[in-house]
Order: sequence, then C-alpha cells, then structure tokens
Amino acid sequence: MELTADRQLIIPKGALRLADVAINEVAAAAPDNIQEVAASQLRINDLYYQGVLAQARVSLRWALVAAGVGLAFFVVAVGFELVRGLTSAAIISALGGAVVEVISGLNFWLYAKVARQLDAFHIRLERMQRFLVANSDARSLTEEARERALEELVRTIAVSTIEGEEPAASS
Repeated sequence: MELTADRQLIIPKGALRLADVAINEVAAAAPDNIQEVAASQLRINDLYYQGVLAQARVSLRWALVAAGVGLAFFVVAVGFELVRGLTSAAIISALGGAVVEVISGLNFWLYAKVARQLDAFHIRLERMQRFLVANSDARSLTEEARERALEELVRTIAVSTIEGEEPAASS
C-alpha cells in the first residue's frame, strides 16, 4: 500500500480481494462457532493492521527524508555565512530549512498518530485472544459449569471497554 501525492491511500487489488474474502468468511461463519467467527474477525483485523503499518512506514520514510533535506538547507546556510559571508543567502537557506523541518515534524506527528492506532489494535487483539481462550476453556467444563462460564463470558464481553473509550451503558 502506498500514498499518492495528495495523501490518498492506494490499496492494491490483491488487498481488496483479501478484504472481500475475509468479509465473506464472516458472513458465512456459523454464529454458534465462536472460534470460526473470531478467526474471520482476526483476518479482518490483520488487514486493518497491515494497512495502518504501511501508512506508518510511509510517514516515517517521508519524515526522515524531509528531516535530511531540512538539515542540508541549514548546513548550506551556515556554509554561506561562514565561507562567503553571504547573509542574505544564509537567511533564505535557513528559512527554507525551517519550512522543510516543519514539514518533517508534521510527518513525525502523523507517524506518532499511526503508532497510537497500532497500539489500539494490539490492545483489541490481546483482549480478543483472552476471550477466545476463555471460551475454549469453558467448552471443556461440565454442562452446568459451561453454561455459567459462557454466560459470565458473554456478560463480560458485553460490558467491557477498550482503554480510552467510555464504558458501555449497562441495562
């Protein structure tokens, strides 16, 4: 995945096909087979993760390029001033470097924002994994204990929140 000059995300046709397959798996999954539903959800989450990761890589790459260009402008500005005493050329070069460094800073800010999205993805993934393990463990219990455990698991899932989100309203 890559970004166009106007920062539009280009999604390869292969990734769209994978997303279609994953969505169709969710639709075809038997609702009573929690593991199958969860596996198809994990595939969709993985596609999201891959997209965000690609955006993070692009943001970081351009931030580093912009930082390097800005640094070059500043070095040239210092060179003009020290070697030739051209204050006006040094000021113009320094201003150009400052503008490029601001652009670099914006790219690093975008990278940090994407990194927070990846963190949120990992939190959700870890939570889903815990629920799947609990569901698998509950399936090995006796009939009565399994029903109680699954009932409690459903209740826990229904009222759980993701870090930073508002808690669900209880009924």
